[in-house]
This record gives sequence, structure tokens and C-alpha cells, in this order.
Amino acid sequence: MSHKFSSGLINKSKHILHLFEVLYQQRKTIKGFLIGVEPYQIDFHIGLSNILTEKWDGILEEARKTIVELIINENINEIEDS
Repeated sequence: MSHKFSSGLINKSKHILHLFEVLYQQRKTIKGFLIGVEPYQIDFHIGLSNILTEKWDGILEEARKTIVELIINENINEIEDS
């Protein structure tokens, strides 16, 4: 597999592909949504940062609301398409 970058042609093994590269490559066969949480800080320890731990319940609630909205919109689109 090859990708064209400004520095030229770079060969990549499937073993080192980044998640988003794989999702992009498979975009025509994958149907769904990706919801992520951006880390406040990247550090070497187990668990979330103190700030994310404090905000975790709010993050989960926002993710839940987003999922509900996506499901509702998807259902509306399916009804309109039929």
C-alpha cells in the first residue's frame, strides 16, 4: 500500500496504519459515527487526568445526547428516503 505525501511516495504496511487512515480507506463500507474524547494532557500514568476525571460525567452526558441526536437524525433520513 502506498500514500503520496509532499516528500514523495511512502510505502506503509497495514500493521502501522493509524485508525483514522483505516477508517478513511474503508469509508465506503463502514456506516457509523466515531465519538472521541480529546485528552487534556498526555502523560505516563494509568487512568484519566484529574481534569477529565472531574468532567467525566458531563462528557458522558454530552456523548449520550449526541448519540440520541444521531439516531433520531438517521431515523428521519431513512423515513425521508423511503
